[in-house]
Amino acid sequence: MAELRNEIKEALFEVQDYLKNSDIKSAYKYLNERFDLAADTYVPQITLTLYDAGIDPLRYTDTVPDNFLYGVYTQLNSILDTFKIPSNIKYIGEFAFAHSTLREIKIPDSVFSIGRSAFLDASITTLQLPRSVEMIDVRAFEGCGNLKTIFYEGTEEEFMDLLENSSGGDIYENSLKNIFGSTVAKRIKSGEVKIEYRDGFSRTW
Repeated sequence: MAELRNEIKEALFEVQDYLKNSDIKSAYKYLNERFDLAADTYVPQITLTLYDAGIDPLRYTDTVPDNFLYGVYTQLNSILDTFKIPSNIKYIGEFAFAHSTLREIKIPDSVFSIGRSAFLDASITTLQLPRSVEMIDVRAFEGCGNLKTIFYEGTEEEFMDLLENSSGGDIYENSLKNIFGSTVAKRIKSGEVKIEYRDGFSRTW
């Protein structure tokens, strides 16, 4: 992977025009075609190479790209440990942080949608969700076995509505399973994972 990142770094000058025009999607697409790799391989390596070069790709978009930091366990942990989603982001793509070493994630109140499997099997222990989120796609937080606390910046009723809307009007228990997977859903229902709301109220099911 180090060799691949060096090759990507050497090619970054080829996407400067895309970056200048805030077109990060085309930059990733161009580099994908340039190296002809699977998305879950090239996207995170491009991401890390950009950060290596002092370029924050999320400055150039309102969407966290699909597979953005997919499967990044040990590379650039210093970035991952302090990573913050910037306030210009509206959408988090599919598998964006899947299998990553992120431990805490605060989703800014600019975000409306969280994609399918966005945080699948990530190492997060604390999740902060704003009221702005209107849709959480299936398996978004499945396999997050280290999750301890969910802070929701709204009321319990609003959280229930979010889960219902996200699962097409499904009942609460199935909504939890759809979004968090059956194992994490059980931990939420047992109280092992706590949900805290805007008024400080925390409950278990």
